[in-house]
Amino acid sequence: MNIGLQITKNTDKYKKLISLLDLKDQKDISLIHIKDNESLKKNFKNLDILVCYQINPELFSYRSNKLKWIHIGAAGVDGNLFEDVLKSKVMITNSKGINSRPVAEFIMSQMLYFSKSIKECQDFKENREWNQWKLAKMTAQLSELTLGIIGYGEIGKELSKLAKSFGMRVLATRRLQKKEENKKYVDALLPMDQLNRVAQESDFLAMACPLTPMTENMIDKNIFNIMKD
Repeated sequence: MNIGLQITKNTDKYKKLISLLDLKDQKDISLIHIKDNESLKKNFKNLDILVCYQINPELFSYRSNKLKWIHIGAAGVDGNLFEDVLKSKVMITNSKGINSRPVAEFIMSQMLYFSKSIKECQDFKENREWNQWKLAKMTAQLSELTLGIIGYGEIGKELSKLAKSFGMRVLATRRLQKKEENKKYVDALLPMDQLNRVAQESDFLAMACPLTPMTENMIDKNIFNIMKD
């Protein structure tokens, strides 16, 4: 079985990564370093499995019937689901949850940035015009605010945990949710048809769902019009 690994161009880094794999007893497995797209074109016909970050129609056309599986080293696969892939028998998998904690922390940082007027703090510091009373009027406590999460998957779950640790009220939607429920880290887990309610009641709205035909353009003029000022 030939497995192509298009995960890094750097040979030393590649060797270090595969050294973490215990394949000593797997005599029938051969790992092939795919450095770039040209290398993939040359080797694709011999691959049973490909691990990469992205595939496109041109590259996919170089495969053979041997190819059984493509694993995408990221959570989002929207750019890889083109017609030829969907019509083929090749299995596509993703690295679900790989970025859930970093993304959740980044979203928290943005909420803190706005609620604590970080830019204004920096401006005051640089201008040496510190006005604590003016600044106090511009800041808010996260514990008094509501976070809306669209897509209660891996990122949404991590984000809700962090938000709850700050005492926030959390609303979330999930594609397959049938009725309103309370969860440990969510005050109300709602069906997607309750999106307007989430938009109306939230101080911050986090998009944590994949890009699909169902979610594309989900946030439109109507949603912005019903949001808080």
